[in-house]
Amino acid sequence: MRFLTLLEVNVQMIRKRVSYLMLGLGIAATGCAKNEDGTVVTPRPVAGLRYVNAVPDTIGMDIRVIDVVGDAPNTIFATFRTSGSPYGVTITGFPMHTAVQAGTRHIRAFLSGVSPTVATVVVLDTTYTFEQNNNYTVYLYGFANPANGTPSVQALVTKDSVPNIANGKFALRVLNLAPNYTGTPAATVPVPGSGVDVRVPLANSATGAGAALISNTAFGQLSAYITSLDTSSIVAAAPNFAPYRMYVTANGTTGPAIFQASLPLGARGNATTQPVPGTLDSGTAITAVIVPRSTPATGAPQTTPSAVSANIDSIVRSNDTVTVWRRITPGNGTTTCNAAVAAGVATSDIVTISGLIQPEYNGMQSISAITAGASQVVDTARQTVTLAAGTAGSTFRLTFSGQQTGAIAFDETPATVQTALAALTSIAGIANVNVTGPAGGPYVVVFRGTFLGTNPVAAMTVATVGTVTGTVATNFVCRNVATSSRFQYRILGAPATPSTGAGSYKVVTATNDFSAPTVLFLFDRVPARTAP
Repeated sequence: MRFLTLLEVNVQMIRKRVSYLMLGLGIAATGCAKNEDGTVVTPRPVAGLRYVNAVPDTIGMDIRVIDVVGDAPNTIFATFRTSGSPYGVTITGFPMHTAVQAGTRHIRAFLSGVSPTVATVVVLDTTYTFEQNNNYTVYLYGFANPANGTPSVQALVTKDSVPNIANGKFALRVLNLAPNYTGTPAATVPVPGSGVDVRVPLANSATGAGAALISNTAFGQLSAYITSLDTSSIVAAAPNFAPYRMYVTANGTTGPAIFQASLPLGARGNATTQPVPGTLDSGTAITAVIVPRSTPATGAPQTTPSAVSANIDSIVRSNDTVTVWRRITPGNGTTTCNAAVAAGVATSDIVTISGLIQPEYNGMQSISAITAGASQVVDTARQTVTLAAGTAGSTFRLTFSGQQTGAIAFDETPATVQTALAALTSIAGIANVNVTGPAGGPYVVVFRGTFLGTNPVAAMTVATVGTVTGTVATNFVCRNVATSSRFQYRILGAPATPSTGAGSYKVVTATNDFSAPTVLFLFDRVPARTAP
């Protein structure tokens, strides 16, 4: 065996990078070129290739071409729902296609590990013929352990030949690699292995309205591209681009959804900025891959959804807005009040709502916006006047914000004290003050009306005449909060009629949720730069 020299390795990597760029732009990698010394070099015929791991019950895999050395893309530690690290380089999301030598190639998938007993385990062994100047994706799917389900691990190779896409449009196709939909709310689970219908409405439109854009896509089936979808830049103006959502139901039904997901918006490019592929970019081609949940207690990534359902009073839904009320205890007699109840969610998370009477209101939804509840406010709105025992003729006066009452007998009723305070211009009326307690006190003075929300309310002072003495104690209370705090979030595809009722919800982070089926978005064509 001869090992490649560093120069040879560098030459091969340069060839791969050049081929990658050519394939990514849809340019044929043919013809001749010259190297640095002027020698004519004829590039080997290449195709484009990438890998995706959709096997839900095993550890990560290393996938590579084993029959040739040059133009032989590999990926390292491709865990469930990822493409791993092509050539050992960590990437975000899924890569574009990398050059593979055209012809019949031998591909193997190994368990990923440093131990030879692990790294030599072959999960899949297959061959496939790649045609020059065409792009392909190799999907590994099925189950590594027959006890977890069928079929066993196998490869599906798709030819990613994108049709012509008119200006102002993007293309979408669907690949169903979910052998079952376990983990989906029970009301939405179709027959295992049955086909699914896909609608692509705007985020603010009715969920099940209209005919399915893609119908009855069975397990293992790849639909044709739909090229009639307008870009988000056409359906709404910047900066409020209207996002699309992918609404997936059992074949022949309009809901409830098995799951929903927002299609990536991306970003439009110009003469100097490379575009980010998505529904904003005219010419973008997307493959939406439906994948199952990971199998519990296996080497595949697992998720324990965080439950944020304590102290739920009610959940109110109206159109695409959900309001969740959670109990909060008002603070009394302290200087510390309770903070707003945390939403427990973030934009783009998936929330699962349950416990509502109407089943169509329950299920998984994507969060597009959040409005948090308000904190309680510490307010010196309650003050207590305490008098010592006095003798006949003893009086007291109360001063508030520079205004002083007339003399008040030490054993007067609270109503008399309230009238005296209300007469002050600094209080201005009976609607702004309330006094309770026994005759002779302690008098509990609560400022209300125009004082609501004032923080702090000025403290009163007491002046006495005769044998009586008095003090004023300030009691801190929490203002502007009833018995509940709320937060709101917008979801995709809520029914048009409101619903009110007790319920619960759990939060599942979208990027790390392996407990339910979902969709992966791959870009088959990335638009080139356009003029500003």
